[in-house]
Amino acid sequence: MPKQYETGSKRDVLYYALECAIRDREGMQESLAGQVHDFWKLPREQALAQLSKDDREYFVEIDSRLRDFERLQKSL
Repeated sequence: MPKQYETGSKRDVLYYALECAIRDREGMQESLAGQVHDFWKLPREQALAQLSKDDREYFVEIDSRLRDFERLQKSL
């Protein structure tokens, strides 16, 4: 039986790909946040300051991409 993304319209396929990308990026953010105790409870700047420079830049990049993906998803 074919999967939904194999038989759907182009819109359905794009929507599914965006959902996967969002879940993937959220998982990466959770992984980075796991390095800091109570990361999600701290003010954003304080939490980010506790990450290494590379991890902080990566986290911010992921956050930006998540917002882009969510905007695309809403526009479909």
